[in-house]
Order: sequence, then structure tokens, then C-alpha cells
Amino acid sequence: MKRLMPIAAFAFALLLCAGRAKADGCNPMSNTCDGVTFTLVQADLTGNPGDTLTWEYDVENESGGTITANSINSSAFSSGGADSGPFDYFNFFSGIPDGTSLTGPLYEFIADQTVMSSFNSGVFDLNVSLQDSSTIDLFADYSATITPGASAVPEPASGALVGLALTSLLLLRRLLA
Repeated sequence: MKRLMPIAAFAFALLLCAGRAKADGCNPMSNTCDGVTFTLVQADLTGNPGDTLTWEYDVENESGGTITANSINSSAFSSGGADSGPFDYFNFFSGIPDGTSLTGPLYEFIADQTVMSSFNSGVFDLNVSLQDSSTIDLFADYSATITPGASAVPEPASGALVGLALTSLLLLRRLLA
């Protein structure tokens, strides 16, 4: 029984350490892990009511093997609709080979036409599979600002201006005659 206690303690400590180990010391809420870096081509987008704003990803792979995308998630959006439909899952699941990078569509926000001003910000969470089948989560901050566009002032048609000028000349001629 005395011999079992040190073995049990060692096994318990080993289980605790194994559960806490993270590959390559990945930090929570980081955009880099295990040699894979996730950034947005343009993180802060602006538009007008009714516009569709599209974020693009830029993923660099230095992991030692091909990586594939599993999912993309975001924080909640307001004053419009969010859509992950544009995400191409790294060229439709063909992956990104080691030593290369890829840029592509990630997420869309469709601004509500009836809301003149709004602001959304949050975090995209990209889940990626490494070649050894382990998965990592990478994060990137984003924002979307919607402001009212310049109101269009209608311009008179050219023909109407020419007609007005000719009519004015005729009237002026009659008054002077």
C-alpha cells in the first residue's frame, strides 16, 4: 500500500500536466498559434445603410504541414445581419500548405437600410485543423461603422436648362422690343 501512494500521486500529477499542456504555448485570444497566423486584410470597415461589408482573411502557415479550416464564428451583430456564407474554408477545404499564405473572403455584414448610424465590434474565432489532426482557435478583432451617406441633390436635366435659357431670351427680346 505504501508503494501505491507515490505511484498514484505521480500518475495524478501526470494527468494534471497533460490536461494543461497547450501546443506551442498558444495564448487565449491570440491571432498566432503553432506557426499559424490569422489576420484580417482590413479589420475596420465603414459603409452606408443597406451596404454589405465583407471582411477578408489572411492566413500564413508555418506549422510544418497543411492546415484546413473547420469553422468561423463571430461576436453578435446589431442593426443588420451577419453571414459566414462567403467563407471559402481555405479554397473549399483544399487547405493551406506549409510555408504559404492565403487570402480570401471571411464574413459579411448587411447593414439595415432603416438604421442610419450603427457601430459593431467584436472578435472572429477561426478554428483550424493542423496536419496532426489537433485543432487551434485563432482570433482577430473587427469593427463595422455605418453612417448616413451624402444625400443626393437632384440636378436638373440639361435639356430643361437649355429650354429655360431660350425661353428667357425670347421673353427678354419681347420686353426690349
